[in-house]
Amino acid sequence: PPAGRLPPTARRGEAGRLTTVQIGDRSEPDGSGGHRVDPTSLGQVTGLLGTLPGAGPAAPDLVLVVPADPPPDPVAPCQALWTIATAMVSAGRSGTARLTVLCPGDPDAPVPAALGGLARTVTAETPRLRRRVVTGVDPDPDRCAAVLWEAVRDDSAEAEIRYPDRRRSVRRWQPVAPGTGTVLREGGAYLISGGSGGIGGLLADHLVRRYRARVMLVGSGPASTGLGERLRRW
Repeated sequence: PPAGRLPPTARRGEAGRLTTVQIGDRSEPDGSGGHRVDPTSLGQVTGLLGTLPGAGPAAPDLVLVVPADPPPDPVAPCQALWTIATAMVSAGRSGTARLTVLCPGDPDAPVPAALGGLARTVTAETPRLRRRVVTGVDPDPDRCAAVLWEAVRDDSAEAEIRYPDRRRSVRRWQPVAPGTGTVLREGGAYLISGGSGGIGGLLADHLVRRYRARVMLVGSGPASTGLGERLRRW
C-alpha cells in the first residue's frame, strides 16, 4: 500500500525510524513519505540509509513493499531484499536492524515463496539483521497497513508470517509417521546441494548405482579433487 495509507505511527515508527521502500528504476521519494530504489544498485540503497530522517548510530527499520501483482519472476524482489539487507549490515549501526517485506496476495506464488526462503536463510546466518516476509495479506490498503504495523512491532524471531483469512500463521515442523516405501525412483532425477563433498558424494554414488539415477551436483565452493574421477566412473 502507499505509505500515505499507513497509520501515522506506522509511517514514523516509535522512534522515527520506520521507512517504506518500493522497487523502482532510480532512487527518489515516492511522494508519500517513503522511497523508491533500484534493487540492483547497492550505492542507491546505501545512500538512502544515510539520508533517512534521524539517521544515526541506531539501525533503522525498513519495509520493502512488493506490488500486489508482481511479475512471476522473483529475481527483482529477491535482489531488492538482498541489496537492502547488504546495505543495512554494511552500515555498521548498533542494535538489531529489522527489514520487513510486505508481499500481498497468494503466499504460495513464486515471489513470496522465494522471498520467504531467502529471509529464513539470511536471518539464520546474520542474527543482527532480522528479515521478515509478510505474505497472504488482504490487498485492501487499510487492512494491509494494519497487518504491516502489527508485523513490524512483532519482536519474535519468525522469518515468515502469513495471514490467510486474516489470521496470523507461522511455519512449524510437525512429526509424521515413517512411510513403508521409498521416495527414491528408478531412473529418477535428483539435485544434490553440496554434492562434491563427502556425504553428498556418497548419496550421489548410491543413487547412481542403486537407482540408475540422473544427478546434478551443486556447491558453493570449488569441486573436490576426486569429483572428476567419480563422474567418469558413473
